[in-house]
Amino acid sequence: MTAVAEAPRSPHTVPCAAATPWEVHKFGGASLATAELYKQCSDLLVAESERAKAVTGSSAPTMAVVSAKGGVTDKLIAVVNAARTDMDDAAAKLRVVVSEQLEVVGELASAELAAAVEKNLVKDEQDILMVVRAVSLIKTVPATTMELVTGYGEVWSAQTMHSYLATQGVPTAWLDAREVLVVEQQGGVAGLGEKGSSNVMGVDPIWSVTEDRVAAWWQVCLRNSAPCRSPAAGAE
Repeated sequence: MTAVAEAPRSPHTVPCAAATPWEVHKFGGASLATAELYKQCSDLLVAESERAKAVTGSSAPTMAVVSAKGGVTDKLIAVVNAARTDMDDAAAKLRVVVSEQLEVVGELASAELAAAVEKNLVKDEQDILMVVRAVSLIKTVPATTMELVTGYGEVWSAQTMHSYLATQGVPTAWLDAREVLVVEQQGGVAGLGEKGSSNVMGVDPIWSVTEDRVAAWWQVCLRNSAPCRSPAAGAE
């Protein structure tokens, strides 16, 4: 019989003054296709968070990993592909995607929060155009370019959910996982996988470094008076 020592508990498992560990939920694009669905998923997060009150006396800190709004990833792929032959067409397609996302935000968020999201998305739109302009010159789509552009959908989705929760007075924050997730590639074959992702083998998260980065991000939230319940986190 072999005794296995229990792994030491991370000091970040229970944030702030919460009495329970994190709860993590995942929402796919089909469940985030409309403003009403964003609202339903967000309300579900709050309800799940508050279930812990009956046992611990406090809400459970709750995180949501969100996919892009339904259809957005495919539309961003179309933007990149269009750039190979027609930058004007690519720009027009991108404007439609951004506008549709902002329409959802406008239905869910206060004017002030919607304006903040719009500022971010307009900047992202300009950044994407700069990236795909290189595609128009080389007439091919590098895997890293496609992955970068399609990844914006998840980031926009996280901000959309966050804007609704904040408008409802729910303590919340949002995170672009690319700012904290550190991975090590063990090897693989370059190319495009499903939905424009890089098709590689042996990509492993470096959990210790990632955990420290998340903890540092959380401390910044605390210093800025961000709360300890129901942060919406993305992208994937």
